[in-house]
Amino acid sequence: MNSNEIFGKQTFTLSEAVMDRALAGYRKHDPVKREIVRQLSEFKCFKQHYKPESVAIDKLLMPPSNDPHDYYSQGAYWFPDPDKPDGLPYINRDGELNPEAVDPNNDNNRKKRMFTSIYSRSVLYFFTRNETHAAKAVELIRYWFLLPESKMNPNLNFGQAIPGICTGRDAGIIEFHFLIKIIDAISMLETSRHWSKADGEGMKQWMSEFLDWLRDSRIGQDENMAPNNHGAWYTVLCLKLASWRGKNKLIKEYIDTARQKMAVQIMPDGSMPNELKRTQPWGYSIFGASAFLAAAVIALDHGEDLFNYRPRSGAGVKSSIDFLAGFASGEKEWTYPEMYGFVPEKLTPILHMSAFYYQDDRYLNILEKMPEYEDAASKLFFS
Repeated sequence: MNSNEIFGKQTFTLSEAVMDRALAGYRKHDPVKREIVRQLSEFKCFKQHYKPESVAIDKLLMPPSNDPHDYYSQGAYWFPDPDKPDGLPYINRDGELNPEAVDPNNDNNRKKRMFTSIYSRSVLYFFTRNETHAAKAVELIRYWFLLPESKMNPNLNFGQAIPGICTGRDAGIIEFHFLIKIIDAISMLETSRHWSKADGEGMKQWMSEFLDWLRDSRIGQDENMAPNNHGAWYTVLCLKLASWRGKNKLIKEYIDTARQKMAVQIMPDGSMPNELKRTQPWGYSIFGASAFLAAAVIALDHGEDLFNYRPRSGAGVKSSIDFLAGFASGEKEWTYPEMYGFVPEKLTPILHMSAFYYQDDRYLNILEKMPEYEDAASKLFFS
């Protein structure tokens, strides 16, 4: 197990109540939580110096703006056209990864490593109160978001570019759904002596500007209209940002939007047709359900129950969870074509959360029948 296996696959967000409950369990020597934190503390990467990474330093590919602080990524499922001398425009091969788009040193992979490290170290500090972990997490946050020489500009104008077609597009926003976890990490760090008022103000400014970009840019508006997990995660991201910044009008707007998108994306049987038609329908269905589950967690903090919401037509998040749970349990056979095979245990985090929020042992019973899944984060916070 490594930090990426614990937190890299996590697609949920946390409420203050859940964090407080998990901390109380750890302090009462809950064996599961203690063992996860112990293993995390033993990772070599936390005992050695980890050099911060940036979008702006030693950039692999420069965006059209020629500003190294602008995030730039290339659509992973797009390849040179073999029938064209220059390969342009690129063509889509859904589910297949173009090596040039997933280079370990591109902005997207640097972001993944940085965000996972920030979150992992913040979690370690939260449970152990070891200031060494907080100091490193704060250093990494400053390096990615705040320091003039290394910070990222608060926009995704050049995310998931497609050579020969566009220099950036709405689909690039999905690469930052992990930002909801950075907000959770900041909540964990606020008691540390290493987290300053200037850090808090700087992050509020960055997040506010990013939220404005999400709402005002053409790319953001297009992503909002996406009829699949992209549109759902856009709503979650805006809702989380609005919640953190205390923008009550926007909070209500995005909770209402989440309801509307459930009604459109989730069918009465709980399926999501726009995810099922992909080359990896199981993973995308889980990803889509995870978005609505995250929206429900945030909404609950504001007195709104999306966990049990069911529109007159269509279905709510619980229907989507139960739809997937039926296949994970083996009760139903998954017959949709899978490029990389059907892996029922990928539903593990959703089942842990569902057992917690719905107080239903049926989800735990399914977990007991499935192979172990390398994602201890859900156990840490929801067991």
